[in-house]
This record gives sequence, structure tokens and C-alpha cells, in this order.
Amino acid sequence: MAATQDPGRRIGGGLVVGSRIVRGWLTVRGGRIAALEPGTMGERGGGERIDEPAVVAPGLIDVHVHGSGGASALDGRLALEELAAILARRGVTSFLPTAVAAPVPQLIEFLADVAAVRAGQVESRPGVGSARLLGANLEGPAIDPDHRGAHDPAAIIEPAELLAAWRVAPAAWAEARLMTLAPERPGGLDLVRHLAASGVVPSVGHSGATFQEARAAFAAGARSTTHLFNAMTGLQGRQPGVVGAALLDPGATAELIADGLHVDPALFPFLWRTLGPRLLLVSDAISAAGLGDGPYRLGGLDVTVRAGQARIAAGPKAGSLAGSTISVADAVANLVAAGLDLPQAVGAATRTPARLLGRRDIGRIGAGARADLVVLAPDGTVQRTMIAGRWLDEPAR
Repeated sequence: MAATQDPGRRIGGGLVVGSRIVRGWLTVRGGRIAALEPGTMGERGGGERIDEPAVVAPGLIDVHVHGSGGASALDGRLALEELAAILARRGVTSFLPTAVAAPVPQLIEFLADVAAVRAGQVESRPGVGSARLLGANLEGPAIDPDHRGAHDPAAIIEPAELLAAWRVAPAAWAEARLMTLAPERPGGLDLVRHLAASGVVPSVGHSGATFQEARAAFAAGARSTTHLFNAMTGLQGRQPGVVGAALLDPGATAELIADGLHVDPALFPFLWRTLGPRLLLVSDAISAAGLGDGPYRLGGLDVTVRAGQARIAAGPKAGSLAGSTISVADAVANLVAAGLDLPQAVGAATRTPARLLGRRDIGRIGAGARADLVVLAPDGTVQRTMIAGRWLDEPAR
């Protein structure tokens, strides 16, 4: 007897497709979007309707997240699995667990943990209720000590030293997808070129680079900018700095932590008008995200959270911001509150990170893409999440 083809499931309503919201139906089969039928909202074949004004959008992607809900990316495989489950509940369907500056052996162990967790996430089911890991983000350790922010100064090394360690055991770094570095430091441009040639996205950040030095980094292969305006040379009339280089370079993506603390919300519409699809929303969340006030750790530093603000607890950098306590879904909602259209805000957390990582299978609604979806209210808040074709709130089949 011939096997019966899986009919899949149909989901209809307002769909965020590119820069527009269109009405239509999705057919989901085998963990993927099998078909997109815009403009057909009849009952043909039945299906699940998402009631207006809510819309269906691609699953959110966070390429810069250190932790959430008490789980920290550097705390081993079980913590990474826990983080994947926590982020899924907050609307994130794919992410790069992110390491702060740490000794090279610890970073290699972190990358091995990421590889092990990724190996257990099969194509159609990354894990019941779990966001899929896309690899790893290394925020440092080849950064500028004077712009270190919430990074342990004892862990910072020169780019030349990191490049030498990479070349000794290149396979150990295979899970790296993105790295923050200070290109003005010794060996900085060589590291940029090596990363770009290795398929890793070099990101300029925690840097004292001049405008000219930052432009040289983008010319050498850097393609992103870590948390724009923070821990870098700022925008001034005679000294445009890293910020100016990022805004002006047409190939540079710029991360934005849209929590209202790292960058004033008054600038959100300006940044969208200036950067457009180069604007990249990230959470930069630490383990305190989703929890309450109190003491926490970020790498080798003590952090205190008060009223949702994470700051270094002691030392010469005491009081400085130490990541955030938001989710990337909160960032989407904050952009909408600042006046951006919902598809614009969604694109900064879906299409832009997917493009930066060279992924066509996520960050979009279209035939062949993974069936990773979120249902959003008009203000951008998450109502429901689907990963690999299954809603998180539905019973396992």
C-alpha cells in the first residue's frame, strides 16, 4: 500500500512577509513551510486562523545573548540546553549563545559544549520547546582594555595572540560564527581577514578605533558592529569614530540593544532611517533576564540588577552597564513603541540576523524556510511560538 502523504497543517491570517503584512495561508509540513498562499483567506481546505489584529511573523533570532532565566551560556551543556528552552518561551527560535571575554581554554571548552548541544538538535525537532543553536558568538577576548565594558580585564588578549591560538588548533574554533574584536589593537586587521576567510563574521566593538581604523576594518572584512554607541568611539563632528564608520559603511550591520538604557529611544527611528535593513536587534541579555533584582555574575565579574538595570557591582567600572535584562522580543516591542512599523521592527530581529549569518532557511516566511514562527500582537509582544512546525503550547504528538 502506498504511503499517505502528510497533509501538514494550514495557518491563516496576517503574515509578515518581507516588509509587508499580507493576508494568506501557510502550509507547514515536516518542520518546514511547504507553501505560502497570499491573498487566499477562504475556507479552502480549512486550517487554523490567527485572529486579527495579531499577525504571524518569522521566529525571532538573537545573535548576541549571554543568558536568560538564570542560565548562562558559559556554564556548560546543561545550561545551554536550559537557555535554549528559556529563549523559546520568549519568542526566540534561533540564537547564538555568546561568551564574554574568557581565557582561551575556557572559550574552546564553550565551543565544544555548543557543538555537543547542536549535534543533539535534529533537523525536524531541535528539542521539545527549544530554540535552535546556530553556533557561537565570541564577544572578545581580543578587545581594547580601555573600552572593555563588563569584561574581565584579566581575560583580554591582543588579536595577534588570539590569531596564533586559532591557527594552532583551527578545528577547535569551528562553532564560532561571530566575533567581537578591536581592530586597532596589534594584529587586529590580520584577525579580521582570518575570520572573514574562515566564514566567521568579524564585528567591531569594545574598541577605541578611530574613524579611519574602523573603516579599514570594514574594508578588510568586518561586517558588523557590536552594540552601537556602547564601548566604542562615538560620533563627533571632527571625530566620527566607530559609530560614524558603522553608520556610513553600506556593508556594515549595526547591533542595537533597544532597552532604552544603552541607546535613547529617541534615536530608534533615526537609526532605522539611517541603517534600514542593516539595523540588527540583539538582547545582550545576561542570566538575570526574566528574573528579579539582585546579585548575579557575568563571566568573572559581579553584577547587580536594580529596577531591571544590570550594572557592574565593584571595581573601576562600577556602575557601568553590564548587558541587559530584556529579550529580543522586548526590543521589537520597544521599536514599535518608538514609532517603527511592526514589519520594520520584526525584520531587524529576523531578516537582518539571518542575512548576516548567511542563512536562507530562517528569518523569513516563504516556501522552504523552517516552520519557526511567532504570533505577535500589534505592539510586537509575543503571544505564541512555533518551532519546527509545532506550537510550544500544544501537546506533543
